[in-house]
Amino acid sequence: MKQIMICVIMVTLFWGLKAEEKTLPDPDNFLIFQKDKPLHLKNVRGKGILMIFCQWHAAWSGPMLKQVEQKYKDNPNFLLVIIKNKCSSMTDANIYFKDLGLDPKAWIMGYDKTGAYMNAVVGDNKIWPYILVNTKGKIVEIGTSGTYRTGTNPRKFLIALDDKSALCGNLTSLIPQGKYPEEFSNIIDLAEIGAYADALKKIDSKRKKSKLKELLKELRNDICEILGQSVDEDLKKLKNSELDFTERYEKYIKIEKLLKDLKKEKFSKKALIALKKFSKQPQFAKEKAAEKEYTRIMKKYGQNYDHFSSRDRGKRQKALMKLVKKYPNTKYAKVATDDLGR
Repeated sequence: MKQIMICVIMVTLFWGLKAEEKTLPDPDNFLIFQKDKPLHLKNVRGKGILMIFCQWHAAWSGPMLKQVEQKYKDNPNFLLVIIKNKCSSMTDANIYFKDLGLDPKAWIMGYDKTGAYMNAVVGDNKIWPYILVNTKGKIVEIGTSGTYRTGTNPRKFLIALDDKSALCGNLTSLIPQGKYPEEFSNIIDLAEIGAYADALKKIDSKRKKSKLKELLKELRNDICEILGQSVDEDLKKLKNSELDFTERYEKYIKIEKLLKDLKKEKFSKKALIALKKFSKQPQFAKEKAAEKEYTRIMKKYGQNYDHFSSRDRGKRQKALMKLVKKYPNTKYAKVATDDLGR
């Protein structure tokens, strides 16, 4: 009864918020942390947070967490938080974290007795879920950390490949604080959560009637410069033939999505040329075919695994296994493999 009550309270806290806010509920009353390294959200504003929930030990969990640790441990503006779910004490949690080979200095470590916090925030049908929180305490991404790329040795985990910290307020850190008036904050907020096209449209709209035309122009240039630098970094990886093709394809998707409504911007021109050239590679057609097949399977059988009949589960499993076999070493073979593990 107590666990149900906690879940009800947490769901009320989280879903009672406006949909566009999605602020991470304060864990103070639900999660227990090491005494010398607690997590109080009010004290960490201005820093990004990656919070990972451990549900059980898997052969890949240690290597995955070490990859995450190596990628982010030296970033002073990005916090790594790990929570042992349904654990009875900090002593037991520490033993578990030690077995995983984690560096205590790199992580804020805690546990959840009931699992209510994770269930309320990300749901309970997730394999090693994570929450990515930006510098203002708002959730910008909820995903599954226990996913890997097939066909590589050792396995490379998605959560440790792309720079998650870039989603946590890079504009706040790159645009000097106080450079622009408070009335521009809504524009910067839009850019900060990835709504770049909307931010630029808002600037263009304001410039027509604002007395601060030059400042707005400068803000627009700043945002475009930051975007251009980000695209340049991704293009380097896209063009790097020594990288796994699936990793390069991920960059293709990321750049294509970013440029969808920004094709007229100057920094888009060379990127669009690079995307077109990349799309002519033989492996690209294989990636697209795998994506089409995965979309077909999801459309036919749905994505909510818990609501499947046993017959549909079996059909779905067979279809996903067939996809993995037919399109090995592709992004959606990886996604299908993750689904098969549920």
